[in-house]
Amino acid sequence: GPYVFRNSLPESVAIPAAMKVAVEKYGIKKVAFIYSNNNDFAVSGFKTMKETAKEMGLTHLTEETFADGDVDFSAQLTKIKGLNPDALLVSALYKEGSLIVKKARELGIDVPIIGGNGFNNPQVIEIAGTAAEGLVVATPFSPERKDEKVQNFVKSFEAKYGSKPDQFAAQAYDGLYIIAQSLLKTGKGEDREALREELAKLKDFEGVSGKLSFDEKRNPIGEPVVVTIKDGKFVPFE
Repeated sequence: GPYVFRNSLPESVAIPAAMKVAVEKYGIKKVAFIYSNNNDFAVSGFKTMKETAKEMGLTHLTEETFADGDVDFSAQLTKIKGLNPDALLVSALYKEGSLIVKKARELGIDVPIIGGNGFNNPQVIEIAGTAAEGLVVATPFSPERKDEKVQNFVKSFEAKYGSKPDQFAAQAYDGLYIIAQSLLKTGKGEDREALREELAKLKDFEGVSGKLSFDEKRNPIGEPVVVTIKDGKFVPFE
């Protein structure tokens, strides 16, 4: 509806960004996909990956599926290994995604792994362990970003919850400040029309998840940061 605003960068922006830098750095030509086929989020991410791969002229070797809650991905990954891809693209929530990454490395699949937004969670490192090293993903938020506002947020979050914030915690935090800022500008706390108009005007809001504006459809305009996991941390991909 006209009163709904979104401050989460869609995978249609994040996934192509991650794929582009990975393809350029690693010379990727052939790719294999694996995704959850009973999860709308993962299916949508897979479709973006598939479309992006086609646009980039990559060879599509196979697309394997699983269901949320699955814990054994040996059959799918064994098939993928036999096809010898240059990269593995995974669209999943973090639990299943982490197990896929772990099993892929156990089976000897040592090519780059590119993930969707479901991998933007510190739990990936906890679950996959060293297998998560080198994972490539795009995110609007990096807890390692050298920015005073970001580091203050990370410290406060860790002090309260005992863990690092993920992308979704950062976006919720920014969302609250976006609404508060817009309410203050209206000077009319009970006028939803005025609030909507102020939100629609948002431009270059500096939050912990980066600079944000809204387009005419109330979707976010922002630039994702491509990161990789190195030494157990999400760091900028170079």
